[in-house]
Amino acid sequence: MKHGLRIFSIFSFAISAAINTASADDHQAKCPTSFADVSVHDAAKLCQIFDASDKSPSQSLSYFVAESPEQLIAYYQSAHPQLEVRSQFNQRTLLTMRDDMTRVAISQDPNGSQIDILIL
Repeated sequence: MKHGLRIFSIFSFAISAAINTASADDHQAKCPTSFADVSVHDAAKLCQIFDASDKSPSQSLSYFVAESPEQLIAYYQSAHPQLEVRSQFNQRTLLTMRDDMTRVAISQDPNGSQIDILIL
């Protein structure tokens, strides 16, 4: 009986690992290269897009990158020189374009950074 249970446990673990890998790959595959003319980092993972609706024309993209906020601030300011640091508070940095209609929020995460691109 113990032998059968052990084989079942190994099989369950293998299926669980395959599902988790497939889910991570699915999220990775869904990350766009840009969002509303704003670059998305090549190492972006776990992208979530919130599209505009009839009630609200704003849209956003959130994703994770395994890099420090400082590296990502440099990345965004290099890719889009018109992005300026608007504020830094509580381990979050807000970059905005001059028209204030495009915002990039960079937040420290235990394993990297979360990026939120907001189009108003």
